[in-house]
Amino acid sequence: MARALAWAGLVILVTACTPTNPFLVTSEVHVESLSQAVYEPHHGPVVVVKGPLPDGIRYAEIARVWYAAGSYGGAAPVLRKLAARARELGANALIDTHVWFQPAGIGWATPHAEATAVKVLDSDQADDLAELGDVY
Repeated sequence: MARALAWAGLVILVTACTPTNPFLVTSEVHVESLSQAVYEPHHGPVVVVKGPLPDGIRYAEIARVWYAAGSYGGAAPVLRKLAARARELGANALIDTHVWFQPAGIGWATPHAEATAVKVLDSDQADDLAELGDVY
C-alpha cells in the first residue's frame, strides 16, 4: 500500500510540474492570439530568432505559439512545426523563441518550444531577417 501511494505521489508531482499535458502521446500546437488583425498566410521562409528583433524593425505581433512533441526528438523538427504554424497565421518571423526538453508522452526528454509569431511590416527589413536567426 505504501509503495502504491509513493508511486501515486510521484506521478502527481511530475505531472504538476509540467506546463503541458504529461500524458501527451501525440504532438500538440497551441496558439494564443495577440491581435485582432487577420493576415493572409505567408508563403515564404520564416526566420526564427532567439531574442527580440533589433530596434527600428517595425512589426506586428500576431500570436504566441507553443509546440509540444509527443515523443523524443531534437530542436529542429519542433522549430519547423512552429514555423509552419506561424506561416499559416501570416507571420514571417518568430521572436523570443525558447526550446526546452521535459517529460511528456512516452519520453522523459521530449522537445517543447514557444515563440511569438510576428509580421515584419517593411518588406526590405523582412528580406534582411535571415541574418538574425535560422530560416525554416
